[in-house]
Amino acid sequence: MNAFRSVCDFPVDRPARRRAARSWWQPAYTPDGALAGIHVPAHNPGGPCIGCIGVVPEARGHGYGYGLLVECTRFLAEHGATPVAGATDRDNVPTAAAFARTGTASWRSASI
Repeated sequence: MNAFRSVCDFPVDRPARRRAARSWWQPAYTPDGALAGIHVPAHNPGGPCIGCIGVVPEARGHGYGYGLLVECTRFLAEHGATPVAGATDRDNVPTAAAFARTGTASWRSASI
Protein backbone atom coordinates (compact mmCIF):
# COMPACT_ATOMS: atom_id res chain seq x y z
CA MET A 1 0.00 0.00 0.00
CA ASN A 2 2.99 2.36 0.36
CA ALA A 3 3.28 2.78 -3.42
CA PHE A 4 -0.36 3.83 -3.55
CA ARG A 5 0.09 6.35 -0.75
CA SER A 6 3.08 7.88 -2.52
CA VAL A 7 1.04 8.25 -5.73
CA CYS A 8 -2.08 9.64 -4.10
CA ASP A 9 -2.24 10.96 -0.55
CA PHE A 10 -5.90 10.10 -0.05
CA PRO A 11 -7.32 10.40 3.51
CA VAL A 12 -9.08 7.03 3.78
CA ASP A 13 -8.12 6.29 7.37
CA ARG A 14 -10.10 9.14 8.90
CA PRO A 15 -13.56 10.59 8.33
CA ALA A 16 -13.31 12.50 5.08
CA ARG A 17 -15.43 14.45 2.64
CA ARG A 18 -14.94 11.65 0.10
CA ARG A 19 -15.49 7.99 0.79
CA ALA A 20 -13.80 5.33 -1.27
CA ALA A 21 -13.92 1.63 -0.55
CA ARG A 22 -10.39 0.24 -0.66
CA SER A 23 -11.73 -2.55 -2.83
CA TRP A 24 -12.46 0.14 -5.44
CA TRP A 25 -8.83 1.32 -5.61
CA GLN A 26 -7.64 0.43 -9.10
CA PRO A 27 -3.89 0.22 -9.78
CA ALA A 28 -2.67 0.53 -13.36
CA TYR A 29 0.47 -0.89 -14.88
CA THR A 30 2.67 -0.13 -17.87
CA PRO A 31 2.94 -2.75 -20.64
CA ASP A 32 6.15 -4.04 -18.99
CA GLY A 33 4.42 -4.47 -15.61
CA ALA A 34 5.66 -1.42 -13.70
CA LEU A 35 3.17 0.52 -11.58
CA ALA A 36 1.91 3.46 -13.66
CA GLY A 37 -0.62 4.88 -11.21
CA ILE A 38 -3.95 4.48 -9.50
CA HIS A 39 -7.50 5.70 -9.80
CA VAL A 40 -9.87 5.84 -6.87
CA PRO A 41 -13.59 6.01 -7.62
CA ALA A 42 -15.36 7.62 -4.68
CA HIS A 43 -18.56 9.15 -3.37
CA ASN A 44 -18.79 12.60 -1.81
CA PRO A 45 -21.88 14.32 -0.36
CA GLY A 46 -22.83 15.41 -3.89
CA GLY A 47 -22.64 11.91 -5.34
CA PRO A 48 -20.21 9.74 -7.29
CA CYS A 49 -16.89 11.39 -8.09
CA ILE A 50 -13.34 10.91 -9.24
CA GLY A 51 -11.69 10.55 -5.84
CA CYS A 52 -8.11 10.46 -7.03
CA ILE A 53 -6.09 10.07 -10.20
CA GLY A 54 -2.42 9.51 -9.50
CA VAL A 55 0.44 8.75 -11.88
CA VAL A 56 3.85 7.75 -10.52
CA PRO A 57 6.57 10.21 -11.52
CA GLU A 58 8.37 7.69 -13.75
CA ALA A 59 5.20 7.17 -15.83
CA ARG A 60 4.19 10.80 -16.33
CA GLY A 61 4.00 12.20 -19.84
CA HIS A 62 2.74 8.98 -21.45
CA GLY A 63 -1.04 9.54 -21.30
CA TYR A 64 -1.69 7.33 -18.29
CA GLY A 65 -3.56 10.11 -16.45
CA TYR A 66 -6.16 10.30 -19.21
CA GLY A 67 -6.50 6.51 -19.27
CA LEU A 68 -6.96 6.42 -15.50
CA LEU A 69 -9.61 9.15 -15.70
CA VAL A 70 -11.50 7.24 -18.39
CA GLU A 71 -11.32 3.98 -16.42
CA CYS A 72 -12.43 5.67 -13.18
CA THR A 73 -15.41 7.21 -14.96
CA ARG A 74 -16.26 3.89 -16.62
CA PHE A 75 -16.08 2.09 -13.27
CA LEU A 76 -18.44 4.57 -11.64
CA ALA A 77 -20.86 4.40 -14.59
CA GLU A 78 -20.90 0.59 -14.38
CA HIS A 79 -21.93 1.02 -10.74
CA GLY A 80 -24.86 3.24 -11.69
CA ALA A 81 -23.31 6.70 -11.51
CA THR A 82 -24.91 9.42 -13.60
CA PRO A 83 -23.32 11.96 -13.55
CA VAL A 84 -19.75 11.65 -12.26
CA ALA A 85 -18.13 14.71 -10.65
CA GLY A 86 -14.48 15.61 -11.02
CA ALA A 87 -12.25 18.52 -10.09
CA THR A 88 -8.60 19.47 -9.99
CA ASP A 89 -6.58 22.36 -8.66
CA ARG A 90 -5.79 25.17 -11.10
CA ASP A 91 -2.06 24.44 -11.18
CA ASN A 92 -2.50 20.77 -12.16
CA VAL A 93 -2.23 21.30 -15.92
CA PRO A 94 -1.94 17.58 -16.86
CA THR A 95 -5.10 16.62 -14.97
CA ALA A 96 -6.99 19.64 -16.27
CA ALA A 97 -5.95 18.61 -19.80
CA ALA A 98 -7.16 15.05 -19.17
CA PHE A 99 -10.55 16.35 -18.02
CA ALA A 100 -10.78 18.60 -21.08
CA ARG A 101 -9.80 15.74 -23.38
CA THR A 102 -12.72 13.61 -22.17
CA GLY A 103 -15.10 16.05 -23.84
CA THR A 104 -17.36 16.12 -20.81
CA ALA A 105 -19.94 18.86 -20.56
CA SER A 106 -18.26 20.43 -17.57
CA TRP A 107 -15.61 19.85 -14.95
CA ARG A 108 -14.20 22.11 -12.30
CA SER A 109 -10.77 23.51 -11.66
CA ALA A 110 -10.41 25.04 -8.22
CA SER A 111 -7.83 26.70 -6.04
CA ILE A 112 -6.96 24.09 -3.45
